[in-house]
Amino acid sequence: MRLLSVDYSRIGRDSLRMSGARNPVLVEAFANIVREARQESGITQEQLAHDADIDRTYIGLLENGRRQPSLSVVFSIAHSLGLTPELLVRRTRERAVRLAASPPGTAV
Repeated sequence: MRLLSVDYSRIGRDSLRMSGARNPVLVEAFANIVREARQESGITQEQLAHDADIDRTYIGLLENGRRQPSLSVVFSIAHSLGLTPELLVRRTRERAVRLAASPPGTAV
């Protein structure tokens, strides 16, 4: 099973490949999705952090792409946003594919 099902004919196969344990495209995609979902829910970073039982500053670091969450944090954030972890990961994957296919500096 592939984690990222991608039409590689449109983008380079290496665009989403991880180098080490950190994939900057996935980190940026996750940051964007969490921020958007939180804003759509109408809650602050502080409220999300409280509901997810994680530090408020960590939410800011995640939303700015400066940290990469553990699996348990993904589950906790998803639950706090009223999403399933699967939906949060799917949205992240879809955004990562769009980011990888877009020219640098383009809003996705």
